[in-house]
Amino acid sequence: MRKLRVFIVLFLIFFGCGPYIWYKVPQPEGRKDLQFFPGQLLGKYYSKGDSSVIRIENKKIVREYREEILLSKIEFREEMGDTISEDTSFIFADCWNINIKTVGDSVNVFSSRDEELFSISNQNILREYRGYYFLNLKDTNDYWKVKVLKLHGDTLEFDHLLTQKDIENIKNITTVEIVTDTAEDISKHYLKPSKREIKKILKKRGRGNLYIKTI
Repeated sequence: MRKLRVFIVLFLIFFGCGPYIWYKVPQPEGRKDLQFFPGQLLGKYYSKGDSSVIRIENKKIVREYREEILLSKIEFREEMGDTISEDTSFIFADCWNINIKTVGDSVNVFSSRDEELFSISNQNILREYRGYYFLNLKDTNDYWKVKVLKLHGDTLEFDHLLTQKDIENIKNITTVEIVTDTAEDISKHYLKPSKREIKKILKKRGRGNLYIKTI
């Protein structure tokens, strides 16, 4: 099961790490909370950078991940050992659904996982400004993580409002409070931009991950 473990660990590292940036209030400040995603955003979008898919529904965003590995029966036994049948299904590490099926002299291993990224609530606030949709996610420290999405034709930009690389570029726009966490050896950034500053930040920030609409 070594290949499967390695794949899942790499996936969690790639998607689980985010910038150490928090906002003191939901963004943009003063804009009304939305109860639904607009109809033009609904559907599925395939990542231009990997094989992941995000699905936007009325009130939530879900990331779909699918991976298929075809092994010879000898490779299957070397990887999985004798404890796992060639025709079985089970749940593995962090809710991955694993389906294994014999296909002639080979074994098909199909893994899938749906992860809810955002669901509108009091803890997950959706706002709009200048065509950008701001996804405000309340963190355990009572501050907010903020992601944005915007549709450009059939291409969706979806990522954090700011990354660590963006911070240096926006320090002349808004105040950035920096707190050094010596225990974790990281610097944490706290912001409270005004709506006027958000307008400037949107022009300065780097472009996020891109997805192509399919449905």
